[in-house]
Amino acid sequence: MNANTLLADPAAIEIEKFVSDDNSIIIVVRSIQPAVICPKCNQPSNSLKCRYVRRLADLPWHDVAARLELKARKFRCRNELCSQKVFCEHLPNFVAAYARRTIRLMETLTLLAFALGGSGSFAH
Repeated sequence: MNANTLLADPAAIEIEKFVSDDNSIIIVVRSIQPAVICPKCNQPSNSLKCRYVRRLADLPWHDVAARLELKARKFRCRNELCSQKVFCEHLPNFVAAYARRTIRLMETLTLLAFALGGSGSFAH
């Protein structure tokens, strides 16, 4: 079995390693998109500026808390006419911009809120 099939978007991210203890699992993942699109001018870029880590909550695995450490990247826009010089890559099938929870965790929490009679509106 390929461990990357456990991820929401195996075409965009891959697992680097698992770190576990009695209370939690940390899955270290990294983005593998070859090029990303500038949000201002829609031009693809593969000009890497830097990397950074996003820490995300995910669904638990067998009653053990699961967290993801996403090694994300920032890119330079190479379009000289574009006002967006640097931008972060987006992984819309995995995590929303600025979110601290994965999309699948947010969807599960929303379903639970509706089932329990709440409005289901969580801040991203």
